[in-house]
Amino acid sequence: GGGPAAGPGARHLVEATLTGEATASAADAHVLLGATAARWTLPDGGVREGMVPAALLLRDGPRARLWIDGEGRPVTPPPHRAEMTARAGLAASGVMAAAVALAATCLVLTRRRLDRARYREWDAAWADADQRWRRHRI
Repeated sequence: GGGPAAGPGARHLVEATLTGEATASAADAHVLLGATAARWTLPDGGVREGMVPAALLLRDGPRARLWIDGEGRPVTPPPHRAEMTARAGLAASGVMAAAVALAATCLVLTRRRLDRARYREWDAAWADADQRWRRHRI
C-alpha cells in the first residue's frame, strides 16, 4: 500500500453513514450509552459496517464522522492539543519533583554521613586530649 503509514497508534477520521437506529443496550458492558449501526470507508477504500458506540460518533446533522485505528476499528478521538500540553506539563512537573526529591535525599544522606565522620573525629580528638591532659597532671 501506498496509503498513509498506519502504526500501532495511528488514527484516521473517516465519514460514516448511519444505517440504523440508536439502541441503548445494557447487555454490552463496553457500550455505555448505546450504539448505532453505521458503515464507514477505510483510508484504503475498504468498507466496514458495525455497531458503533454513540459516544464515538461525531454527528453533524445527517452526516457523521468516526475515528478509526489502523485496522479500521472505531476508537476514541485523539486528545486535543490543550490536553496534550497539560499532560506534558504535568509529566515535566513530576520529573522535576522527582529530581528535587532525589537531590534532597542525596543531600540529607551525604550530610548525615559527613556528620557521623565528624563526630567520630571529635570523639577521637577529645579522647586523645583527655589522655594527654591526664598524663601531665600525674
